[in-house]
Amino acid sequence: MKLIPKKITFKRTKLFLAGIGVASFLGIIIVLTLTLSEKEPPKTPPVPENPQGADIIINNFEYTSTNAQGVKEWKLKSDAASYFQDNKMVGFKKVNATFYAKEGRTFTVQGDRGTLNTESKDFELSGNVVGTSSDGYTFRTETLTYAADKNQARTTKKVYLESPQFKLEGTGMVLDVKEQKLFLVNNVTAQATKAK
Repeated sequence: MKLIPKKITFKRTKLFLAGIGVASFLGIIIVLTLTLSEKEPPKTPPVPENPQGADIIINNFEYTSTNAQGVKEWKLKSDAASYFQDNKMVGFKKVNATFYAKEGRTFTVQGDRGTLNTESKDFELSGNVVGTSSDGYTFRTETLTYAADKNQARTTKKVYLESPQFKLEGTGMVLDVKEQKLFLVNNVTAQATKAK
């Protein structure tokens, strides 16, 4: 069920936040406050500065992750990938990640750089990170870390979330792909999008 917020003024932001309820971001429930554990998912190691030290360098790299039932969960694509065998890590330039949710919904996140732990399947995107859903919602942030065991992506940075009906800003975000829930954590503000 989708509830679309009606036009409001910026002065009525608090009322808007109280009544926003359920909004669609990939059919995801947006919860504006959440008490999180201070533990962050394990970080993937940084890409060595000299990619020539890589064991393998691949152009037009593509990697797909499936679950135990063989269902596609996400896919990574990159202009260039450097594989470091000792670290069990792949470094990317211009990386694009596509997540596959329920009912055929998808969302794509891109960043200037990325790293993938080939053992845990955790990955991190950084630099001009932009996410776009098949439902027409977008978010922008600086970094995004995906923990494969939890099927969650998160950031502690500033997040800008936009839909055709409203704009939200907050610090910190948790995106639960499996449960289709998006949490903006702290300092959340909102405003209605002006009608065209």
